[in-house]
Amino acid sequence: MAITDSVPTAVVSGGSLSGLMAAITLKDLGYRVTVFERSTTVESQGAGIVLGKWSSGFFNKFDKTETEISVPISRRQFFNLDGSTITEEEIKLGVTSWDKLYYTLRANYDGYIQRGYLNKEQNAAQKDDKTDYFMGTVVVSHAYNPDKGKVTVTYRKKEGNESQTEVDLFVCAEGASSSSRELYFPDLTRKYAGYLAFRGLVPEKELKPETAKKLINSISFLHAEDSQFLCYPIPGPGGSLVPGERHMNFVWYNTYPEGPILDKVLTDKQGKRRPFSVTTGSMPTSVVEEEIHAKTRAKLSPECLELVMKTKHPFVQVVTDVISPAGVFHDGHVILVGDAFSGARPHTAASTNKAADHALRLHEVLKADPRNLLRLKEAWEPRSMEYSNHLFHIGKRLGDLSQFDVHPMRADKEIPDRTLEDWMKVGEPK
Repeated sequence: MAITDSVPTAVVSGGSLSGLMAAITLKDLGYRVTVFERSTTVESQGAGIVLGKWSSGFFNKFDKTETEISVPISRRQFFNLDGSTITEEEIKLGVTSWDKLYYTLRANYDGYIQRGYLNKEQNAAQKDDKTDYFMGTVVVSHAYNPDKGKVTVTYRKKEGNESQTEVDLFVCAEGASSSSRELYFPDLTRKYAGYLAFRGLVPEKELKPETAKKLINSISFLHAEDSQFLCYPIPGPGGSLVPGERHMNFVWYNTYPEGPILDKVLTDKQGKRRPFSVTTGSMPTSVVEEEIHAKTRAKLSPECLELVMKTKHPFVQVVTDVISPAGVFHDGHVILVGDAFSGARPHTAASTNKAADHALRLHEVLKADPRNLLRLKEAWEPRSMEYSNHLFHIGKRLGDLSQFDVHPMRADKEIPDRTLEDWMKVGEPK
């Protein structure tokens, strides 16, 4: 059903990157947009993000603050266990961090300013009555009324009280564990892929000079048995891109069959077994030592080992598979975007790129007539489904090759016969 109100309205459930991209797009199309985010505070894990074609295109189109959002990468390299290079190639790539993108998006959506992150704060959006962003607010349910062509969204604020609002478009951007998606596919759940990722950050200035020189302008990989390690620089505190102020970000995939050891890794300091992740600062010291530090010598080169050992607060995320059979419902009045639509494995480095693609296609399909939501089923869903399926299958192949097969760039050499303590003492920064 086409929208007849003078000002179309939308609720976006999920205020992270995919939700904000959709919200900015709808705002530009003339919608009055409300974003509900379940978290009560902005909590970045400091996770690194590779910018793709659509991500860059989105910021080029919508960022009015002219913020430089990425660290340039000029080389891709693969290491042996002794730190020697198997192969390398020149590339042109931009990498960034979750918080850098989040605060840039917020500035363009509702004018929220986090000092230090933006190039031109004066160009941020002006706060008006067409955008809202509520933290600590959970969407409890939504229901479509075909007679009115409206979606009733029930939400609960952190105080505990429930309220309702009626909108033309409900956008589900709740991530791979989306609860709103369950209304349409109650049996669709995230399936554990058999391995997980340890992640962490190290300030660039804390690296040995020779390590920084080898890693800082590169995206570096090391493949070993049941293991893949990669690292690259990202913006530092306050989104700084200044050399010496940035962070080195690492992701280390390790195979873990389901069972008691996996349960131990996913149990936080409070003794609660988490389903998909244990956040920064929540991993017990014993788990960090037994499941991360103890494995470094057998599986990592000296440079990679240094990053792991110097990370003060690592965190862990399991790798899962989930993809929705559809992304548009009720004649276009309800849509899924980002990982709620398709949670591809992270090896594609395309989660944010996919969210940007969804948002840009949304703008392309609706720009001629923002009220004609039927176009979402006709034109937006097929392209979004095609791209989501592509990423899903590519991610699965890459992950299975790395963790359960022999990767063509797998390291075969042994690292020098030195103790961990001896190596960590060499060349420490002054």
